[in-house]
Amino acid sequence: MMENNSNHYYSKFPDANVKIHTISESLRRHLYIFKTITGVFSYKRLDLGTKVFIENIYIPEETSNFLDLGCGYGPIGIVLSYESPQSSVYLIDINKR
Repeated sequence: MMENNSNHYYSKFPDANVKIHTISESLRRHLYIFKTITGVFSYKRLDLGTKVFIENIYIPEETSNFLDLGCGYGPIGIVLSYESPQSSVYLIDINKR
């Protein structure tokens, strides 16, 4: 079955066929399990750039504020939230998916 790719990521009301995917990824010595859907960037696997970024980002010990703008399914913000539970993490994306 072919996926409906007639919608752009920024479509206000996406009507593409939705399939749920599960991604398991070891990041920063912890196993994370992400639920993703079609139409979101890199929904079948964590892309290399995001993985390298997460593995190398500096996370201060003191309370901080983080903004993940264009978060997609949120791997960066989720990891920041887990690694720095005393901090505020905001995940924002234009796409409702």
